[in-house]
Amino acid sequence: MAGPAAMAQALPLQYMQSASGLDNLVVTALAQDDKGRLWIGTENGLYLHDGSRIARADPEALPLADRQITALMPATQGGLWVGTTEALWLRRDGGFTQVTDQAGRPLPVALGQTLALTTAGDLLVLSKGQLKRVPAVPAASAAATWTPASLQAVPALPPEAQAKLTSLVLQSILVDREDSLWMGCGKALCRWQQGRLAQWTEKQGLPQTLWRSLLQARDGSIWARAPERVMQLPAGGQQFEARTPAELRPGTLHPQMPMAEDGLGRILTLEDGGLLRWDGSRWQRFGRSNGLEAAGGVHAILVDRDREVWLGTAGRGLARWSGYDHWSNWTMGQGLPDPEVWRFMRDSRGRFWLGTGSGVAQTSGGAGTTAPLQVHPTAGTAHQVGSVVEDAQHQLWMATFQGEVLRRDERSGRWRRAVAGLPVIYQLLPRPDGTLWAATDGGLYDIRPDGTGQAVARRIEAERSATGRDAAILNMCQDDAGRLWLATSAGLLLQLPGQGFTRPRVQGLPSATTAVWPLACGKHQRVYFATRDGGLWRMAPDAAGGWHAERVRAQALGRRNIQSLLEDRRGWLWVASDGGLLVTDGERWRRFDPSEGLVWGDCNQNALYEDEDGDIWVGTSQGASRISQPEQLLGQANLALDIASIRRAQETPDPALPWQANWSEQPLAIHWRVPVFANREGLRVWYRLRGQSDEWTVTSNQEVGFAALPEGDYSFEAWAENLDLGQRSATVSFSFQILPPWWRSQWARLGYAALIACLVMAAHRWRVGRLMHRQTELKRLVHERTQALEASHEQMRQLALTDGLTGALNRRAIMATAERELARARRSEPPVMLVLLDIDHFKRVNDRHGHPAGDAVLQAVVGCLQADIREYDALGRYGGEEFLLVLPGLSCATSAGRQRVEHLCRLVAQHPFALEDGTPLTVTCSMGAVDSTQAEGAAELKPLIDLADQALYRAKQQGRNRVAFASATEAQPRLG
Repeated sequence: MAGPAAMAQALPLQYMQSASGLDNLVVTALAQDDKGRLWIGTENGLYLHDGSRIARADPEALPLADRQITALMPATQGGLWVGTTEALWLRRDGGFTQVTDQAGRPLPVALGQTLALTTAGDLLVLSKGQLKRVPAVPAASAAATWTPASLQAVPALPPEAQAKLTSLVLQSILVDREDSLWMGCGKALCRWQQGRLAQWTEKQGLPQTLWRSLLQARDGSIWARAPERVMQLPAGGQQFEARTPAELRPGTLHPQMPMAEDGLGRILTLEDGGLLRWDGSRWQRFGRSNGLEAAGGVHAILVDRDREVWLGTAGRGLARWSGYDHWSNWTMGQGLPDPEVWRFMRDSRGRFWLGTGSGVAQTSGGAGTTAPLQVHPTAGTAHQVGSVVEDAQHQLWMATFQGEVLRRDERSGRWRRAVAGLPVIYQLLPRPDGTLWAATDGGLYDIRPDGTGQAVARRIEAERSATGRDAAILNMCQDDAGRLWLATSAGLLLQLPGQGFTRPRVQGLPSATTAVWPLACGKHQRVYFATRDGGLWRMAPDAAGGWHAERVRAQALGRRNIQSLLEDRRGWLWVASDGGLLVTDGERWRRFDPSEGLVWGDCNQNALYEDEDGDIWVGTSQGASRISQPEQLLGQANLALDIASIRRAQETPDPALPWQANWSEQPLAIHWRVPVFANREGLRVWYRLRGQSDEWTVTSNQEVGFAALPEGDYSFEAWAENLDLGQRSATVSFSFQILPPWWRSQWARLGYAALIACLVMAAHRWRVGRLMHRQTELKRLVHERTQALEASHEQMRQLALTDGLTGALNRRAIMATAERELARARRSEPPVMLVLLDIDHFKRVNDRHGHPAGDAVLQAVVGCLQADIREYDALGRYGGEEFLLVLPGLSCATSAGRQRVEHLCRLVAQHPFALEDGTPLTVTCSMGAVDSTQAEGAAELKPLIDLADQALYRAKQQGRNRVAFASATEAQPRLG
């Protein structure tokens, strides 16, 4: 048989190692249970991957030797069979139960294919060369009659058959769909069927060797694997056929030779340093050049229920082959000249071309062939190639972002420059007349070959006239009615066959001049485009001869920047964005990122292409991806939500059964799992607790808590959705009852009733005896309350009139006092003096010592003055560091009045001020004084304040720390 072909593609592998929670990197066994969770056996412990994280799943009490996992097998009725080097265990409901033989001895399990399930659910185990049978474990609903003591292994075969196998060393076991038992026995295969034991040897085409692994494929054939051999027995056949790759050698001694069948019926097995896959006619090899780092080999292969492939390696941890059935990737490691891929095109000769960031590359193999696709860079340009096309004469052209157009000379196989010096070229479009149109950053150009290998480029003025300005042409497409659409920086343009360019009349689009890019034409005259605000639009003709556009709204789109659009032959819309690739069939959406096989999440502009066989190609900034059989994508993935645990303090009720609990202040915590291994960021869970609220709540967490639930009947419901996968799980629920606390139980209520009756009788007698006393007491209380209210009212009045910082009257209160005293003076009573006081250099105090020091100075000045003024004098804060003194009975014209004001000014200057740290501080003030006799006409407050302000200004000008007395003729501006 020919040797395996090396696959020239980058495998979309995701390695899970210590950073993912997998502390041991030698993976020996893999299994997936009925809930979709992945179990991982290693040389040092059992791990569980629930989709969000990997965590240890073996108890610390197990002996260290038992942490070397050798085999895993899901139990038919729930639970997991775990084989270790020292014993066989059943893990169920979080606990481990050991399996023993009839003498009570443990059953050590060796590495390899040593566990198998019968159609009845019994477990067959190969232990120390002996075949044992463990009866099936009952389902959880019938588990009440099951006890760990029933986990005893008995001989799997009758004594006479067991005696025949005694001299043979059993290597592996397999139960096929007919319930026949296949065994690797000695250097042959043995089959136990309907009570008869038969041996398959060289007579049946089976070479003599140690058969380490067995597999039954979906077509019924039996596969056998030895270190240096691969054999297949067709369904119903009697002779094995060789499937051994010519170059397969024993190589490194591997204790395990795993085989698995993928979703397309291909057989996977390991080779030294890599992986082999049988596609029905040949083997394909995947190794280090494809990104597979297997270190000491692949020890376990699992195809999960979503048809993804998991590889357990010896030394590299767990690898997930994402997008296994559909995705193939190419990077610089597989021959691309540059990681940036901008364009794809298959020409009429079947050649496939990729425009990259450093020229163009050509592939061999691929669509329509069985050969693997290989990438070969070709010479021509080192610039970024944004377009590759074939014209009506089957001539190949490419254009670069540097403004050059190149033509391929088929005789020499070389690319030659035909045009240079154009603006950035985004796209070339072949025309029926043999010319090319170039969409550039500087408008639309017509490129005409001149017959000498060169071409002439000229600007198409009709496009400029339609936009009214120089606009960038970003994208072009032709619909199925022959109309040409242009996406420009000035909006959409339309050219009808044989006519010029116009702006189409589009209903529903906010602005006709909104920049449009990218653009794609679909079936039934549909046109898709994106606008600068990130909106995706679908446009179609309306009944009036115009166009109607509607915005495509989908949560999966999010706020991603759309780079490319494509409607394929199925009518599906593909959207390449800066956050992955999206697809919709008109109803469901799904998003793909590197976790599902896409080579890189940052897709490039105009880099979507549908191949002849329906495959979809997408270019990214880190390589190219091909999607095979895309029609199967929307049907993949199984989304299921599983209630993992319920906790309240020390209580852990079973979510599968209704339960009751006494009331408690402890919170109820509900933890769930959604075993989906791709697009976790699109996962959301909706839940509600009926009995508390019928409203649904959404969360991205895996746990919810409810604190101190009151008594009542409750039902918890939850379901998961993944916007990126376009799927929703079934709703799961469980019911429970919170019993009332003891003080609200029925017996407590009866006791409360009796106690209340006694209390009513006692209260009646007490009330009669206290009635008169209460009347007297009520009068006293009313009197005390009245006094308290009056005191409170007075306190509130004081607070309303007082400055909160200094304790002086606030501005409103001091102005009211001044008005009142002026009114008294106007009634020919003694005059009143008004004094405006300003603390000198107060801003300097704040700047040097801080605002707390300034506040302390204000409080100290007020305290100093209030201690000296008369009982009927008034001091109030006028604003900032300014204060107003109201001095009844004093006049600026008398020496007593002047001396009194000057005394107050000196009092401030002589007062000892100090900072918090004890540093002395000199504080002075300036005053401007006026009295009621100095007003012209009736003594009004505002003119007097103005005169006092002017006098204060004069005191400041004269050196501060002094008093200036106003005269009626002053009219100076106030000092700032």
